Amino acid sequence: MDRSDQPSGEEQSQPTLESLQRLMAEFPDMNPGPVLRLRMDGTIEMLNRAAKDSLNLQGAEGECWYEVCPEMDMDTWEAIQSSPEPVQFEAGTLEQCFLYTHVCRPDTGNIFVYGADVTAHRLAEKALEDQRAQMAEMARFPDMNPGPVIRFVEDGSIVLANRAARRLFDKASLVGLKWRDVCPGMTEALWDRISTTTSHVLHEAHVGDRVILFTHTPRTPAGNSFVYGSDVTEQKEAERLLAQSEKMATLGTLSAGVAHELNNPAAAAHRGADHLRAAFTRFQQVMVQVGRLDLTEAEFDCLLRLDKLARERSEQISTLSSLERMDLEQELEQWLDEHQIPGGYELLDDLVEGEISSEELNMVASDIAQQDLEVAITALARSLSVYRLLQEIGHGTERISSIVGALKEYSYLDQAPIQEVDVNKGIRNTLIILNSKLSDGIDVADRLDEDLPHIHAYGSELNQVWTNLIDNAIGAMKGEGVLTVLSREVEGGVEIQIEDSGPGIPEEIQHRVFDAFFTTKAPGEGTGLGLHTCYSIVVNKHQGSLTLISEPEKTCFLIRLPASVQENE
Repeated sequence: MDRSDQPSGEEQSQPTLESLQRLMAEFPDMNPGPVLRLRMDGTIEMLNRAAKDSLNLQGAEGECWYEVCPEMDMDTWEAIQSSPEPVQFEAGTLEQCFLYTHVCRPDTGNIFVYGADVTAHRLAEKALEDQRAQMAEMARFPDMNPGPVIRFVEDGSIVLANRAARRLFDKASLVGLKWRDVCPGMTEALWDRISTTTSHVLHEAHVGDRVILFTHTPRTPAGNSFVYGSDVTEQKEAERLLAQSEKMATLGTLSAGVAHELNNPAAAAHRGADHLRAAFTRFQQVMVQVGRLDLTEAEFDCLLRLDKLARERSEQISTLSSLERMDLEQELEQWLDEHQIPGGYELLDDLVEGEISSEELNMVASDIAQQDLEVAITALARSLSVYRLLQEIGHGTERISSIVGALKEYSYLDQAPIQEVDVNKGIRNTLIILNSKLSDGIDVADRLDEDLPHIHAYGSELNQVWTNLIDNAIGAMKGEGVLTVLSREVEGGVEIQIEDSGPGIPEEIQHRVFDAFFTTKAPGEGTGLGLHTCYSIVVNKHQGSLTLISEPEKTCFLIRLPASVQENE
């Protein structure tokens, strides 16, 4: 080959110079958008004036692009490094937004970044989106909507009402009327909430013979508020029937408990009255014998002391063990034999029951003549028997009275729906009524705060809550464990805990325990409405909270109630 045909050295360098010129041309400061050249690791090698101004990156050469680019994360940056195609990334706000296009050139070891200001485009999109949202909002108000729909402005004036709303309020037009005047049960406090809240406000109202649940949306920037009505009449009737069903189930529980509780003291009083007839007859007979004695004043005083002793001993609870009782019986039997008291064995049970010691009988013998001693000891024994039986009858009737009183307080008879409620008393009355279910193996830990303030609430319905929760706790422990009832004052109200040491509720079903008709009991043993009713009373009716905390060997229901509840409309 002729050397003259080969390109000179200057000609050989010409393509490299052209490439450099093309490369430099991509970074003119006259470019209106940001332009950057990066190394493959992200280090900024060059950036134009627009990049410096828009990103405030004066003197940014040497910094890492993915650290200074707003909102860029490592996943995006790794995609930019590895993608053979341009990768776009948008960053900024509606005030200034840039779309950055990244072109990776492994052959040159560079990544080129081209920025385009898309602020105007995004603002136009936002305006279009707002327009579409407004149109969609307006589309929710056709007259074909089956429920009432109302729109009112800041002062409450109605500016739109669909056919269902007009039909509900039986008016040809609602436009121009004030919503607060049209809606039944609209209080000053409720209107203030509707006017200022940033969340939905629910209001249940009776309109004619229908129950309507009105949902008020937050006010729009344009000053409009919307009301959507739902007819919940059938739902409320169903809830009422469910509540009535659960009340009847609770009544059955209470009836069984009260019947059992009344039966024991009533039987004791009846048995005591039967025994008292015979005991009083014997007492009268010995009193006749006492009247025939020629007693000195000292002996008469002794008999009066014996009567007082018999009365006091009948009021005391015996603390004798079986062994001590046997020892006392032998001691008195020996004393009666030594003092030649005929028929002493007939008196022995009454004297032992009264815990009369031989020393006390010696004092009687020292004050009473031997020929009158038998009558005096017999009078003491008969007095002990009569007073003891009277005491048993008194205890029985007192127990009956306390149960009846607890039941009356439990039911809040002849009281207003909302009244001042002593929560502690309600829980304790419930324990009295359910006492028959508390077996010997169940201990009750009473941790009720004696200084707990009273609250204003639906007392009888709260007692239904205590009954369901305590009855469930007793059932869960199956005759053995600890039932803990705790109360304390908290900010804005009171807190009650009812806890049992039963097996606990499995975690996978805990979220369902307050659902209607859900029960873990065997068929026929539970309605599945107890906890649902408790939740409805505490949360819906009292605006409180009911929380379940359960783990193995512990189930706790935590109830929080406000200091005062507003009567449901």
